[in-house]
Amino acid sequence: MTQDGLQFSLERKFKYHEDIYYVYTYSVDVSTNLGYHPLSSRHSKNDSALHIDATLSVHFNSPCEGTLRILNASISHDRSTYNAEFPDHAGAEFKANLERHALRFTFDDGLIHELCPDRHEPVWALNIKRGVLSMLQNSMRRFDVDHRGDEMDIHGTCDTHYRLFEAKKTSLIVKKSKYLADCRDGPKFFSVVQSNPYRSPRKQHGQHGLFRSRSDCEITIDHNVYERVVCDEVQMLQPLSNGVKAGAKTESRTILQLIQETNFIHMFEEDESDDDEERNENNFVRDTSRIKRTTLLYDHAKTMKILHGELRTSRDLLKTMCRLANAEELQQRFSETFTKFVHSARFLDYTSLSQLFSRANSICKNGKYVTIALHVIFLR
Repeated sequence: MTQDGLQFSLERKFKYHEDIYYVYTYSVDVSTNLGYHPLSSRHSKNDSALHIDATLSVHFNSPCEGTLRILNASISHDRSTYNAEFPDHAGAEFKANLERHALRFTFDDGLIHELCPDRHEPVWALNIKRGVLSMLQNSMRRFDVDHRGDEMDIHGTCDTHYRLFEAKKTSLIVKKSKYLADCRDGPKFFSVVQSNPYRSPRKQHGQHGLFRSRSDCEITIDHNVYERVVCDEVQMLQPLSNGVKAGAKTESRTILQLIQETNFIHMFEEDESDDDEERNENNFVRDTSRIKRTTLLYDHAKTMKILHGELRTSRDLLKTMCRLANAEELQQRFSETFTKFVHSARFLDYTSLSQLFSRANSICKNGKYVTIALHVIFLR
């Protein structure tokens, strides 16, 4: 190593070791409600709660690249009733898809510019892993110096504030905050109207937007390694709020806790028995046969549903449209039903959509509403 290279290595703020697997517990608590309801209290019948739990393994193949693997994943509405040994079908599918593929990422002393997921990774599973890596990202130049600047993560490109809050023995506590309404490239709304994105030069913070939302994280760093990260996020629908605490809102708390540093690699090694394609463990970017390149930005691509229930829903909505249209006067509910049909049909795969189209004539005269809807479906 050259003298310059050694100096560069010593100046890095993170001190993750290449021969160590960093094991974290990961928990997410989400509550959507219409009034003040702390996440810490037991959820009531007036809110909708969701819980995700998992064990994470983070390993750095070199100072510039790492691998994230998820283990023991679970999802539930109530942890007290969840059975880890016998999860329901949805829970088992969630666990299998989230644990199947490891995610490799670049690491520039805290900045994560690029992800290289397996090409078979489901979009929703990759988005969850984007959220995990967004918690591990840090754009500070030094942990002991406050920092403010744009940072790209799962929320978008956001004006992000880092502030050294406290020092305890070998640990530093850093506060990280961002107003999510100020973020660019993140939010997306689904509409039947085709449109183009517009980036306003004005900041939205302080204006009366649809949502008032922010993210606050408390980061504990010990010996230049993330020991604990607690992130609280609140999104309140302002038209249905009193401007303080009460109102339609979604709250979430996500916690990462380091529980082990180990060089025992067997439980974290990737199972290659299901795939005969070769992998280059020394440089994952070169293995283009298995991976694609992407970023931490949330992927809004819709996951195709091939369940018979979704096809049945689209067919029932089509029948309702025909019945409403065949009345003497066009019913007021027709436009609402048409919109629901478009949103439902968007989740069908090619085979299911073809099946619906082939049966359209027997459901509706000339199948005209399916034909009209197809133009709207493929706009996006």
